[in-house]
Amino acid sequence: MRVALAAFLVVGLTVVVVGYLVVKKRINETPEWWQPPMEDAAEMRANAQHVERAVTAAMTDIRPADETWTLTVSEEQANHWLAERLPRWLEHRRIELPQSVHRVLVDFSEEGVTLGVSLEIEGVERILGVTVRPEVSGDALWAVADHFSIGTLRLPADAVMARLPEGLARPRADLPMDAILSGERHVVSPPEMSLGDGRRVLIRKLEFDENGVSATCVTLSPHAD
Repeated sequence: MRVALAAFLVVGLTVVVVGYLVVKKRINETPEWWQPPMEDAAEMRANAQHVERAVTAAMTDIRPADETWTLTVSEEQANHWLAERLPRWLEHRRIELPQSVHRVLVDFSEEGVTLGVSLEIEGVERILGVTVRPEVSGDALWAVADHFSIGTLRLPADAVMARLPEGLARPRADLPMDAILSGERHVVSPPEMSLGDGRRVLIRKLEFDENGVSATCVTLSPHAD
């Protein structure tokens, strides 16, 4: 009996140690999707400004009533914009990222979009990600989380969101990310943006693949319902 108990304890301890080592290894690994832009700062700045101007021009273009049009942004364009323009965009919206966040990056696939951050935790740089599938449904834009990841370790969305720090769960009083990622609340309804001249751009569909994201839109006149 004692021999059997000792053997059970040894096996159990071995499983725990091996599991711990595997988890630690995967947490410290860099996932394949984490591929920061390699261009120098000046080139990224120019690319970010170019894509911002192109998106603005597409959205504000004068179009026939009810004409459907498509806006496409590549993964490279999105990451150049995030590297160069995101800090100012967040500042204008009174959203402050923790100082431990060193870089933000997106990866597009047919599964949706993975938003990742390079985060310093206890002096160690780790890659955290959340994969969501933004979609237009029921006259609203939704962005429900499929899963989270630390390094190459994949984690269930529900388990992570229940433990999110307040600063991440609600970076602003009117921005409940925990409710949005869990599907309890939409991102925006209706899924449209005002152009400032009475017109609105309504997003009707979002499509993702490994190259980027395409949004099918229609520009509504000031008097459209």
